[in-house]
Amino acid sequence: MEDIVLFDYADDEKYMSLSHFIASEMSANISTPVRARGRASSSHRQFAAETLIRTIPPDSITKVFQGEVPVCLCSNHFSMITPTNVIIHRYHVNFDPIVESPKIRRYLIYSHREVFDNTYIYDGEADIKALREIAEPLNFQAVSPHNRQSVTINMQPTGKISWNHPEMVKKKDIPDHQDKVWPGILTAINEHDGGISCLYKIIRRTSALDILKRLKHNDKQFFNNARRELSGSIIMSHFNKKTYRIDDVIFDKNPVTYHFDKQVNNDIQPLLLVKPTEKQQRGGFKQDIILVPELCILTGITENMKNDMSFQRELDQHIRLDPVERLNIMKKSVDKIINNEQARVEMEQWNIALDPYPAEVNERVLPPEQIFLPDETRGIPGEQQSGSFDSLIRSEQLIKPVDLKYWVIVAPMHEKGTIEHAPKFLWLENDRTSTTIENFRKIPSMAKIVLIVVPNSNRKRYNAVKQYFCCEKPCLNQVLTSKDLNNDEIQFLIDLSLECPSKWAECTMFVGFSTCKDTDKRDQTVGAFVCSTNAKATSWFSQVSYHKTFEEMSSNFTANFKSGLEAWNRENNRFPKHIIIYHDVEKISALLDGYEDLTEAGIAFITVNKQLNARSDPNGPVKNPIAGTVIDSVVTRKERCNFYLISQSARFATVNPTMFHIIKDTTRWKPFHHQLLANKLCNLDYNLTDKISVPVPYHYAYKLAFLIGNYDTSIRSLIML
Repeated sequence: MEDIVLFDYADDEKYMSLSHFIASEMSANISTPVRARGRASSSHRQFAAETLIRTIPPDSITKVFQGEVPVCLCSNHFSMITPTNVIIHRYHVNFDPIVESPKIRRYLIYSHREVFDNTYIYDGEADIKALREIAEPLNFQAVSPHNRQSVTINMQPTGKISWNHPEMVKKKDIPDHQDKVWPGILTAINEHDGGISCLYKIIRRTSALDILKRLKHNDKQFFNNARRELSGSIIMSHFNKKTYRIDDVIFDKNPVTYHFDKQVNNDIQPLLLVKPTEKQQRGGFKQDIILVPELCILTGITENMKNDMSFQRELDQHIRLDPVERLNIMKKSVDKIINNEQARVEMEQWNIALDPYPAEVNERVLPPEQIFLPDETRGIPGEQQSGSFDSLIRSEQLIKPVDLKYWVIVAPMHEKGTIEHAPKFLWLENDRTSTTIENFRKIPSMAKIVLIVVPNSNRKRYNAVKQYFCCEKPCLNQVLTSKDLNNDEIQFLIDLSLECPSKWAECTMFVGFSTCKDTDKRDQTVGAFVCSTNAKATSWFSQVSYHKTFEEMSSNFTANFKSGLEAWNRENNRFPKHIIIYHDVEKISALLDGYEDLTEAGIAFITVNKQLNARSDPNGPVKNPIAGTVIDSVVTRKERCNFYLISQSARFATVNPTMFHIIKDTTRWKPFHHQLLANKLCNLDYNLTDKISVPVPYHYAYKLAFLIGNYDTSIRSLIML
């Protein structure tokens, strides 16, 4: 399934009809393109020849569980009514001489649209789909509008596909911060699910040239810092309103040497390099894109903007919609398509129709988790509506408390009046990083946890703290800024353990694996492996490795997996019966190779995806579903064993579900067992009394990969205590 941004703002939008969007997505039913991170380009969409992966077990009658508390949900999916007897014909097109511009290629095909009875789809490269059948190869002439040159268009039939509008909504300004919010619609269409949701772009008024000027004025290491700050940033060009991801800054060229035909005020500014994505290269587009910084504005949110609470509050007013607002926007968007004359004509030509009402889903709510306390023989049900058990355990004793005899607080001297009743203090004379590390070495080895108070969010200091306590002297640690000391809200550390009353889950090892691009070594990716080392999932083992290719990731995962099994064996004097692996790897074959020789345990590989546009709300009065809601029909893939889990409750905005796709499973568990287990594992974050959106092993792996990839590339192994 691909996510398509409907407002593409293409220069050639005149030649991109609604059918280009609708039918190209319908043809995606026969392919499984690898989903790349970043923005998809409709001009270079790849339709791979491989068939859909079927992950429903052959002996499974149904993946839908009929028990538990039923609930009727209103989803953000709208049904597309399609015919059953329509054949789409596919053609390969060539241009002689070669036409480089996708815009001109679209124009040339559009000028001969009568060949297809005005009903066709052209991807801008070499693929045309149409309802009209043309049995023999066809040649016709066209004239390029660019140089009036005659172009021969050759079209070859390649096969059949059985059938088994750009809009920019009104922009909103955040005047105090000189930023804009551009609303749009994010959607995906398939036989099984659809889901439209609200999408926003944060458009800043700062150009890439402004960033370069600031860095050149303030920094002697201009070249290195310019590359560090701009590489990886998302920009939008003024002249075509498209977004790009910057890969590098070119300092030995400028707009004059590169012969740009756009008017710029600075002729000696460097240029921005954008390399084609893997998906674009598979689609035949392999040329680098060169952009002028003056003509590109930054998008997204900077670290300073993230830390600006006033900006965040104002931004939330624009983008955090409650279920009623979100549903109204979605219905209005679908109504615009249905009532649009051009869309109506084209849908009639393709013999399709859109249901104006969102799809209803009859699903269920899992029972609340039981909280076991020392004096209780039976568990106390957790609060289902809020998803939190804070009130149940705040004043209770833990079943197995840890004797914290010695812990240390490291803080600046001027914070001495704000901290009281701590067992051990180390007061810093200044806030220099070197001073902080020197005082760390004074901490006795008996310390169980170290609380570090810092004056601000300094990346270099935080990096040094984590490196010291992760590598040089492993110890539980927590970094707080001075303003956190004035927070009246009490937070405390708890230890949660997994209790599965059924024997199907006993002696199970839980694994999380996540990847993150390294911010310094951009050609490398961090792979974080985390696994439990006891049956109650209270102790964990982790390792970090780097890879450049999927092959390297596969070998690293196998080595880490072997180390994790050895850690489990050391703790339990036996190997686990079952192993559940939660991961976010796009190329699953990179994980499936090589593990069979390491263990005879039943293994389940489950892909976790929380970057979704799917939403669900209870029918009737529109509000958020309660925690523990499971969706495994209607909006899920028919050929796949997948489900959505809403593990959290949301008091504001709209709750986000998490999708779980069971890729491979040799445990012989039922899908319901995986749903129940995933919901249980969302309760086990040691740092929260609320449920999290993903199972805790994946959550730990994700946080570890993010920590290493964004803060410290020197850390290779980390033991989680």
